[in-house]
Amino acid sequence: MENIVEIDDKCKDSQINIVANSIKESKIVIMPTDTIYGFSCIKKSENKLREIKKRESKPFIYLISNYNMFKEFDIDIDVYKNILEKNWPNMITFILLNKKNEKVAIRMPNDPILLKIIDIVNEPIISTSVNYSGEPIITNIDHIIDEFYNKVDLIVVNRSFLGSKESTIVDLTEDKYKIIREGAVKFII
Repeated sequence: MENIVEIDDKCKDSQINIVANSIKESKIVIMPTDTIYGFSCIKKSENKLREIKKRESKPFIYLISNYNMFKEFDIDIDVYKNILEKNWPNMITFILLNKKNEKVAIRMPNDPILLKIIDIVNEPIISTSVNYSGEPIITNIDHIIDEFYNKVDLIVVNRSFLGSKESTIVDLTEDKYKIIREGAVKFII
């Protein structure tokens, strides 16, 4: 199958480059993340991803590999850095405010392969669960292939990847934090 790449936990650089270059080329990729299998793409491909996922306006989560990527969102990192450094890298997504008072959901994963991919892409990557909007998340890779093989550009398969739970989501946009979703890890204040 030409749009499937098999990897394992000792992923080769050549495999990482195939995945990263596909994302850089504005393709839609399904791959293991630090939590579950997810759709991945760059901002430029967001509308294409919305069509595949049948998702209208709900915002997506962005994955970053370093704090310099905050420039892409126009977020004052100093406002949040103390709390972020206590919790990242990890399976926790934070909703933050940018300088235009817009909310942005960001996660710095704790997965070396994923971090390498983001570094090569050299911009934040949109990440969202593999499912149609409003339907249950698909975690079984064979079901993912059956459903999305002809709808995405690349599927990355790691047969040893079990996935865990979705990321914990914490909203830091108000004076008091709010846990939006209890997920894979606990939030450290």
